[in-house]
Formats: sequence, C-alpha cells, structure tokens
Amino acid sequence: MLFEIAIENVALIDKLRLELGRGFNVLTGETGAGKSIVVGALTMVLGARGDKSLVRSGCDKARVEAVFDVSFNEAARAILAEMGLEAEDGVCTVAREISSEGRGLCRVCGSVVQLSFLKRLAGTMVELHGQNEHQQLMDPSQHLSFLDSYAGNEHALLLGEVARAYEEYSSLRREHQQLKSSIEKREQIRETLAFQLEEIDAVKPKIGEDEHLEKKSEV
Repeated sequence: MLFEIAIENVALIDKLRLELGRGFNVLTGETGAGKSIVVGALTMVLGARGDKSLVRSGCDKARVEAVFDVSFNEAARAILAEMGLEAEDGVCTVAREISSEGRGLCRVCGSVVQLSFLKRLAGTMVELHGQNEHQQLMDPSQHLSFLDSYAGNEHALLLGEVARAYEEYSSLRREHQQLKSSIEKREQIRETLAFQLEEIDAVKPKIGEDEHLEKKSEV
C-alpha cells in the first residue's frame, strides 16, 4: 500500500509531500491544478520513462520518493530478498532521480538498483488504471499467474509437483552436461598422448640414447 509520496522539482512542483491514509483516497482539483503532474511523478518513481524535460526549470534534478507498506505483500518481499534487500518494519522506500542533463538514478530501500529491477518490483505494489505501463491485466507475462491463482488449491499442488520435477530434471541435465564435458576432456587428453607416442615411436629411441646426447651437448 502506498502511504506517502514526496515530489521535488518536477515540472511546476517545487516541493510536495502527500500522506495517504488506508482505504480510498481521492485527488481532486480543477483543470491545470497539477493532478496529472502528481500521477506522472508516481509513474516515474515506478519505473516509467523519465527525461530531463520533467526537471523544473532552473533546477539541477527532479526527485520523487514513494513509501510503501509491504507487510502483507509476499511477492514484493520475495523480489526484495533476491537483491538482498529488506523492508524494515514492512516499509519499502522507492526513489527516482532525473538530472537536468538526463542522467537517472534509482534507489530501493536506500540501495541503488537498475531500472529493470524497479519496474519489476513496482508491478507487485501498484496498478495505475489508465496508464497501460502498470496495468497488470495488459501485461502478457502476468497472464499465466492470473490463471494459476484462479485454478485453486488443487492446481497449486500440481504446480508444486511440476516445479519439483523440473528442478530434478534441471539437476540431472546439469550433471549429464558435466559428465559429457569430462568425457570430452579425457578424449582430448587420450588423443594428445596417442599422438605423442606416435612421434616417439617414429624416432625409435634407444636405451641410454638420452645420456649419450647429453654428453655430446656438453662437448
């Protein structure tokens, strides 16, 4: 749940901090009051395309920070864990900066992250209707998870069995590849040794010949 957003130097906004309560929140105002700027700032901090045109005139950079409660959001916490990040007390802070020169910076829980990671995390926390970039229903990569969720507990058990079977298959495949590589390496060594033996046989060395050659080289 989004419960706070701070906007600084974005378009016409100098500084703005909105605290949102639990439940239904409404942002109202006349045309030109800046509602779209707030929504645009939110999409930017969630990973939407941002460029230097968003930076307020005369400022070095624009900054947007959003604070989320992910206490009950298992998907978001799992993605954070992949990057070694933790939402302390269930709070996840996401920040995005765009400089007047066009450079960008993303932070999640105080750590710098790639934009692709920010987008992936944002998809688990916010869905903005009317902004196609964040409508999960329009995202083909989400469709299978929707179907799996709808299918119920019995289907979930089958998914678990398939996941375990696939992991076992993947493990056996890796083991097979390692054995195959080992066999190929041994075959290369065998061929090298066979070639060297052929060269040795070709010169027909005699017993004690190496000692004779060493003495001859000392003369």
